[in-house]
Amino acid sequence: MPKILLGIPMSVVVFQANTGSLPSQSYRRQPVIQQLLLSKFEFTSSLQSSAHLFLVLKRHNSVTTMGGDLDLSDPAISETWNQVANSKGAKNWMALYYADGGKKIGVKASGSGGLKELAEVFEDDQVMFGFLRVGAEDRKAVTSTRCKSAMITWIGEGVGIMKKAKVGPQREEIISHLNGIQFFLAASERAEIDMMHMASELLRSGGAHKPTHYIFGPGQEVALTDIGSNFKSYV
Repeated sequence: MPKILLGIPMSVVVFQANTGSLPSQSYRRQPVIQQLLLSKFEFTSSLQSSAHLFLVLKRHNSVTTMGGDLDLSDPAISETWNQVANSKGAKNWMALYYADGGKKIGVKASGSGGLKELAEVFEDDQVMFGFLRVGAEDRKAVTSTRCKSAMITWIGEGVGIMKKAKVGPQREEIISHLNGIQFFLAASERAEIDMMHMASELLRSGGAHKPTHYIFGPGQEVALTDIGSNFKSYV
């Protein structure tokens, strides 16, 4: 059975197999290879060594990985993400959803209204993935601002158990597709996407250097002094 070698560029998957008496052309007809060819990969080359055969398959049309099945090929996903992650840009959030109700991911909405605006997009019977640029300000002698890119995995309370079971692996696919996400939060209730809740989670997950304020959008900020005794460690 071929062995999958991962940890290489996403556009290429390399298979290593004991050669035995099978030439590379025969390996193209093996079930595992045929399955990948049907899954948006194309055969590009083979490398023969004394002990192993390496088959190189290149992804095309959509992002497909072993164990994953999402279609993240819509260019609007990366384009919108880059705008949200840009610390100088106006756009500060976006929401991804299942565009066809199945495997195709698309941009549901985006905007510049911060967490309050993003929270309004989440639907109680849907799985959605929200992304938010959060400002972390240190207002001491000199004000300095850093930005964190946050991902909110929203699983509405009305989502069925079978759909919930797929969220974990599919979430990882999306994370692999987008670069620079620094903070992760799972939520199924509105209270879990409250500014105070998120500020507490950010504070808990942060390093030794803590800001004095978190900015979640226009007119949406939390001072660490406001958290005080209300600080909680949420499960």
